[in-house]
Amino acid sequence: MLKIFPRAAEPFVFAFFLTAIMSFLISGVATFTAGGLEALRAQWAQAWLTSWPIAYPAVLIVRPVAVKLTRALLRPS
Repeated sequence: MLKIFPRAAEPFVFAFFLTAIMSFLISGVATFTAGGLEALRAQWAQAWLTSWPIAYPAVLIVRPVAVKLTRALLRPS
């Protein structure tokens, strides 16, 4: 596999893939729930392309908060 990004870019590359996959799945479930199989066929791609640009910066902003909250709940090793 090509190693094209420096290690410092890891949070951004991770967020890119995480948000792509999660927004794809969740927009599909929401589209199907709201309109059934026909809506899924007709609207899923648009729903995903609308939600992904929102999800990516949201994860970059929320991730540090989630990490701090998680660490606050964990006992030291």
